[in-house]
Amino acid sequence: MNSRASGAEGGGLELWLDTNVVFRFLLGDDDAHSPEAARLFKRAAAGEVTLKLSLAVVMECCETLRHVMKLGKAPIAEALCGVMALKGVRTEERDILERALAVYGRHSRVDFVDAYLAQVALTKGPPHVATFNLRDFNAPGLTARRPDAW
Repeated sequence: MNSRASGAEGGGLELWLDTNVVFRFLLGDDDAHSPEAARLFKRAAAGEVTLKLSLAVVMECCETLRHVMKLGKAPIAEALCGVMALKGVRTEERDILERALAVYGRHSRVDFVDAYLAQVALTKGPPHVATFNLRDFNAPGLTARRPDAW
């Protein structure tokens, strides 16, 4: 098993980030865990480790920060895009996630999963979505219809 980051600046160990580490880093709200998370991100910036961010963790961050922590969607989107842009952080489907977070942050009624699904459909194709939430999939080039309409 390869523990070095392929193509990472400076190499080092690759680590998948759990949601709680991202939270403690972003929120700085825990006297013990927040500084530890910050040190890990600092090590990534120095090229000692590569931090890998999965789609599942981004989704959990959006949902928990919005519904449990009661934070606004625009600040959530901005913070997560900021984490993805940090030196030493590698994100699955980063381009799709950045576009989805932009939509999520701008539209009060669209949840992150719908914003992500729309961007996947537009990027990977086909640009068609079967949904009962037609209004959440109103993007140029995307066709959304109820299941019976297909």
